[in-house]
Amino acid sequence: MADIEAPRSTETMSLTRPLSGTDEFQITAQWVELLTNRAWQASVTVDPRELTTIRDDRVDLILIFGANGHLVIGSDDDSKHINKDVAETCGLRVPEADRDVAAEANAHAKLASALAFEYPPVPTDAPCLEAAQ
Repeated sequence: MADIEAPRSTETMSLTRPLSGTDEFQITAQWVELLTNRAWQASVTVDPRELTTIRDDRVDLILIFGANGHLVIGSDDDSKHINKDVAETCGLRVPEADRDVAAEANAHAKLASALAFEYPPVPTDAPCLEAAQ
């Protein structure tokens, strides 16, 4: 549910806007879903003109890892309480990287508390459902 509520507005990054201000850049990520132990990888192109400026030359950038390999790049405007998605894609499965992250709960900051949260079932009608098959 990170695409619709916290942690969408927490643990975000701010980046210095590229000097040209118009050069698109690519974000590539690989992750393991907490609830399924399935690994995914995705790349998405971002237009920096779409990013919300938070102060001076800094922009807000949020990587949101949804169900079934769904990757969303957000750039919210917290001052106006607006969630803004600027790019999204469906990742590809990386089965050789699958792993039980619960077994590593003490190896990563905040992972134990994330695993302790009571999550709803993994959606069966979410974007990227075909990628999970």
